[in-house]
Amino acid sequence: MALLKTLIAVMSVLILAGIVAVVWRIAQMGGPELVPEHAVSLNLDADCSITGASTVDGMVTITVGQSAACNAVYIIDLASGEKIARIVGGEIEGHDEER
Repeated sequence: MALLKTLIAVMSVLILAGIVAVVWRIAQMGGPELVPEHAVSLNLDADCSITGASTVDGMVTITVGQSAACNAVYIIDLASGEKIARIVGGEIEGHDEER
């Protein structure tokens, strides 16, 4: 019976050491860089707010709303941070035909 207790104690210590090693390794790897390479300012009025965002094909679309004056969709290139277009009332402003 003493042998079984010793075996369980040793295995518990090994499991604990393994968990600590895995957590330590994950902490050392770090994560993705959360600081954006390019800052983009949408120059929104104080009464406007972002109501949605999504990404597709290396671009992000940001939907802005809260009031009729604010309703717009911005399309931004993720690689360069450049505003590609702004869509207001179905009209595209600043659209580059080459894209």
